Amino acid sequence: MAVPKAIPAGNGLYEQFKPEERLTLILEALARGDEAEVDRLLRSCPRKDYRCPDAEFDDRRSMAMDIAMVACADLTALKSQLQVLHWAKTTIDHFAPLHHINTSLAFVDGTRCAQGLSQSPFFKRKLGLAGEADEDEANNEDTGIETDEGAVDEEETDEEPPPLKEDQCERMEAVEKRAEHTTRLVSRILDRAARDIATELKSMWEAFSQVSRTRFRLPPEKVLDAIGYPDTATIETSLER
Repeated sequence: MAVPKAIPAGNGLYEQFKPEERLTLILEALARGDEAEVDRLLRSCPRKDYRCPDAEFDDRRSMAMDIAMVACADLTALKSQLQVLHWAKTTIDHFAPLHHINTSLAFVDGTRCAQGLSQSPFFKRKLGLAGEADEDEANNEDTGIETDEGAVDEEETDEEPPPLKEDQCERMEAVEKRAEHTTRLVSRILDRAARDIATELKSMWEAFSQVSRTRFRLPPEKVLDAIGYPDTATIETSLER
């Protein structure tokens, strides 16, 4: 940043700012692009002499801490993303069979509808989640449907639709295959995203490992332990995964 070299501080006012005031004023000047004001604030800052640890050591210590903290932030973010994707993949795999069952029974219910039959007991079944029972009972007093999951009107349980014809069976099989194909596509997308994040996580870890071993002469785990990072084990688990 090119700044004028001969700008007067003016009336001793600039020398009286407290450190926190001077920082605020410099940031404001930088924000509005006032380079002359930044120069005045820097030039008028009081000069003091200090005794401190050897700069060659202290600079290296500060650099090590900064590098480790930045690496920790990046590694934690990537590890968390990978864990979320793994959870999503596991959840999809868990519920995929139920989705396929719903798809097949939806085809059967569509066939019933075409034949003029009532809605199948499976879809007339009461739905609910844990903790919703009391509210469901109040909302369904006059519906003729029991609150307990799986209970349906008695008059519906004895009604059986005619068996599916051969062409209908083939159509239902096509519907099932389409549902399974869609599930596989979603699973592949999550797998691809997980691979991309895992590759970035691995690259970040390898880069941090190289810096740790060449600049600090320590394995990366030791450097993370030195700054009190509590999650080294889960990063290693994510790398293995």
